[in-house]
Amino acid sequence: MNRISLYLTLILALMASSAQLSAQDNDTEHKNSELEAKSDRFFKTLAANDYEKAYADLFSNSVLINSNATQVENLIRQTKVASELYGGISKCNLAKQKTMAELVHSQVYICQHEHSLTRWDIIYGETSNGWSLLNISFNDQISDF
Repeated sequence: MNRISLYLTLILALMASSAQLSAQDNDTEHKNSELEAKSDRFFKTLAANDYEKAYADLFSNSVLINSNATQVENLIRQTKVASELYGGISKCNLAKQKTMAELVHSQVYICQHEHSLTRWDIIYGETSNGWSLLNISFNDQISDF
């Protein structure tokens, strides 16, 4: 009889653990979809050539980036130069994403321009302000995938 109780206890513990892991997976999926939607809005706004609005929305919850207007202005300028060189963005697709330690979420987007492709790396982090942008960069080195 003791073995049966032990087995039942183990089964119940495994079920509880599985339910907890499933809830964590659901939280991660929800966070991933929210951050993906934020990035998608950014790229749609960029495709409409509204660079300032695109970056303002993306940086809306980022204390570090908002405190450094010069870097944001440089990024906007570089994005405009890329659009002049490669042509406007026609579409962007999420190529890969991963979450690290439940605190960092990284995304790689590939964007199609009239004359070339660009790779965009976006990193969000969970801070005291919620999820905010930590870093964004882009280049034309698609082979660095």
